[in-house]
Amino acid sequence: MGYNVPVKTKFSAAVAASVTAPPSLAPQVINTSGSGRQVYTLSNVQNAVLVQTGSEVRERLYVIGGGDVTILGTDIRPTSHDSSSALYVKNTARSVTIEGVRIDNARAGEHDGIGLDGGEFRPDVVIRATSVRNVRGSYEGFHGDVIQSHGGLGSLTVTDFVGTTNYQGIFLGDAIDTKAPGIVNLDNVYMGYADGPNRFPVLLWLGNGSSTIETSLTNVTLDSRAASRGSDFGAKIFSGETLLKGVRNAGDVRYDRVGGDATISFGDEGAVTATAEGDYDWKAGLASALDVERVQWGSSRGELLVAGAAGAGLFGNAGADTLRGSASHDYLDGGAGADTMIGGLGDDVYVVDSLLDVIVETPGSDGGHDTVLSSISYRLGDHVENLQLTGANALDGWGNALDNVIVGGLGANSLVGGAGNDKLYGAEGNDALDGDDGNDLLDGGIGADVMRGGAGDDTYMVDDSGDQVVEDQGGGVDAVFASISYTLGGDVEHLVLTGAKAIDAMGNQFDNLLVGNDAVNTLKGLIGDDTLLGGGGDDVLDGGWGDDLLDGGVGADRMTGGSGNDIYLVDNAGDRIIEWASKGGIDTVVSSIDYTLQDNLENLALRGSRDLVGSGNKGNNVLSGGAGNDVLLGQAGNDTLNGGAGSDQLWGGSGKDTFVFRAGEAQGDHVFDFAKGDKLVFQGFGSGAYVTRVGAELSIHDDGKVETIWVDGPLSSADWSFTALDHNAADLARAAADYLAW
Repeated sequence: MGYNVPVKTKFSAAVAASVTAPPSLAPQVINTSGSGRQVYTLSNVQNAVLVQTGSEVRERLYVIGGGDVTILGTDIRPTSHDSSSALYVKNTARSVTIEGVRIDNARAGEHDGIGLDGGEFRPDVVIRATSVRNVRGSYEGFHGDVIQSHGGLGSLTVTDFVGTTNYQGIFLGDAIDTKAPGIVNLDNVYMGYADGPNRFPVLLWLGNGSSTIETSLTNVTLDSRAASRGSDFGAKIFSGETLLKGVRNAGDVRYDRVGGDATISFGDEGAVTATAEGDYDWKAGLASALDVERVQWGSSRGELLVAGAAGAGLFGNAGADTLRGSASHDYLDGGAGADTMIGGLGDDVYVVDSLLDVIVETPGSDGGHDTVLSSISYRLGDHVENLQLTGANALDGWGNALDNVIVGGLGANSLVGGAGNDKLYGAEGNDALDGDDGNDLLDGGIGADVMRGGAGDDTYMVDDSGDQVVEDQGGGVDAVFASISYTLGGDVEHLVLTGAKAIDAMGNQFDNLLVGNDAVNTLKGLIGDDTLLGGGGDDVLDGGWGDDLLDGGVGADRMTGGSGNDIYLVDNAGDRIIEWASKGGIDTVVSSIDYTLQDNLENLALRGSRDLVGSGNKGNNVLSGGAGNDVLLGQAGNDTLNGGAGSDQLWGGSGKDTFVFRAGEAQGDHVFDFAKGDKLVFQGFGSGAYVTRVGAELSIHDDGKVETIWVDGPLSSADWSFTALDHNAADLARAAADYLAW
């Protein structure tokens, strides 16, 4: 019959199920270079990487919306005296990552350094390798905080962080998700002293006792001078009444002060007690900050910077620096000069700006998953996985033998993956992407991009009419995800439409998978045994030549199979099938609703557990029921009827009809119009099975089991027979439909 169901649908289901996955892997790269107040508003499904490529210092940076948002390497220095945060992130849907950001509030008056407002989305927030200095506030005036949450956070992780303030360090209030235990991880955080009036130094302030917080404190330091407001407002590492859980031992928390020592201990369920000399007040609660020894800033001369045991942000300057990381996650920026950066263990980030910069990374899984941020053309060395080009220059980036993620900058970039299963993302220029060996993902981003996958099963993201996909002959099974109308070129097998626009897809000479989006699409398979899957709109599907499978999906769809043995999936009373009168092959409809075969269609398979009615036409039809109590009407022609599971009603109509009963499915079936020339066939019963008859009631006996059917009409023992189990075309078609039930 030509139905090669398993081969056609295994890859089809896998690709179709991931229709929305590749866009989420491809962040939009946004250049934040420039001065003044900058505001970026994103949709809640848009992923973005905001990166500073120039040397300008901006007044403030606001990011509103987005799905997964990353802010990299930005310098912010407010000069106006208002109450807004220097960096403010609001209503991000999934996650916020702030890395390598430097904020100096020395000239800003009383306001926050970093402001966070997750709103209803409750994103997870990670802040690492970042400094927020000279934050000032007062009890009577604006409560300026180093990190301030305005509500709606799922979790907060702060690592490798330095803050200086005369007031509050990290203020969360009731920001952590109260619907489930919140999570706060503070690792290598140093909250230093900044001179100012009304000194009220608090490391972290959490809640009013309404939440239970899963807390991890590691290498925590608060450097504070004596507070100016007496014992009620003394220097605090912990404040609030929130119950702590999961706090590590007291050795992970250090309190530095002038003139006196403090002792901290942890009791049951993380309760905190403390004693100290001088004017200090301690409360049970939650807190944390980062060790100043873990973040170091180099001078203009070359020097050796060494991270502590738990990770660091190391920053060189104009000299030839050597930066040595730790066993944790390090951020290493040698600055100008020929620098040597040694990441060590953990997931490390390296900043490269010179051909003379040298990166030394630990081999194997112990070396972590590492990233290079490069403002020059760069080839990844051994044991480093990811490369991000920065700036607007026309730069080139090359991968290595690992599975690389390579992201272009704002210029016209050339990105080459090398061996491995790589992900290549262009940005705003007309980029050239080459995946080389491996199963690669290529997304040119904005612009007219040239994408070559090379060997392997490659995936291409197309969003511009000028995009070109170049695939090697015999280069694997490849797929294009397109947000515009698109025709597959040579040697690419599959096409998935994305976005919400009404766009079209056309195949080629291969066996194609074409998948629509939720708008109105036209899908044309052309030559080959194609699988066409519509989406949410009223779609038009044309299989062309070959044995095709057509499923319009939701909506009233128009489906034309063309030549070959085609399969149609029907789920809407408005679905319409057009089949050729000649060269149309043997065609099958798989229906989850009541259905009558139109002309030039041969087979009908009902699907699902509903009680359905299926009718044939004037041809010789094969009609199969589903799992419900179905009614099958053969009409004219020599038809074959199989009710399937359930108690089914079978009408053969005129012609010499065959009624099929399978072992385990016969019970309760009823033939209403058995006539001379008709046959009963019992399939799949044992070799010793036999039939007894009492009037219209027939009982099939098989190894102690009995199934009973009823047959109205003249009948003799010569009218029935036992055969082996036999799957017909309708069975195969229904199997294909069930396999695609993603």
